[in-house]
Formats: sequence, C-alpha cells, structure tokens
Amino acid sequence: MLEFLNIESTLKFLISTLFGSMIFFSVIIAPTVFKILDQKNSRKLIRNIFPKLYSWGILFSFAICILQIQTLNISFYLSLLMFLGFIFSKQILMPNINKFSDKKDEKNFKKLHTLSVVIFTIQLIILLYIF
Repeated sequence: MLEFLNIESTLKFLISTLFGSMIFFSVIIAPTVFKILDQKNSRKLIRNIFPKLYSWGILFSFAICILQIQTLNISFYLSLLMFLGFIFSKQILMPNINKFSDKKDEKNFKKLHTLSVVIFTIQLIILLYIF
C-alpha cells in the first residue's frame, strides 16, 4: 500500500497541519491584525476569523479521533478532549467572550478570554504529545 494512505502518516499530517495553523494564527495573524487595524476593524476581522479557526480545529480533531478510535489509548482520549475543547470554545466561550466585550464587562471578558487561551494552549500541548 502507498505510504501516504497509511493511517499513521495521515495522523501525522493532520496533527502537524492543525498544530501549524494554530501557531500561525496565534503568532502571525492575531498580532498583525491588532497592530495594523483600528479597534473596530480588528474586532470585526477577529470575530470573523475565530469561528473559522474553531471549525477548522473541530474538523481536524474529529478526523484525528476517527483515525485513532480503534486504539482507545491515551492519545485517542486526549484527541477527544481536544475535539470537545474546540466545540466548547466555538459554541460557548466565543459567544460569551463577544457578549462581555460588547457590554464592556472587562472582568468577565478577561476571565473567559483567559480560559480560552488556556484551552488553546492545552490543545497545542495535546497535539505535541500525540504527534
């Protein structure tokens, strides 16, 4: 069978692609947006990009879970946790972060934003571990 059809190779590709895209967003896209755009336009752009980033993470982490489902080892469960983290971040955290930002409720905004950063960081660590 061709090497690129191998489950392990496909997993490595998915893991590294997701990891790379998350790092690229965090290190290049987000800081650049906040540096070159005013607050109103940076907010619009970030609010448009984040749902796509989380959807990308949901798609890739789901595929990673599916490819590992037969093993039911620690990597599978960590991948499942990562997948659920993307869903939680997109469906629950992000709308509430936006709501608190709009209300200028800095305390709750900071609390939820910090939680989203922690989840994102844990997801990166999970990707490194399962790679």
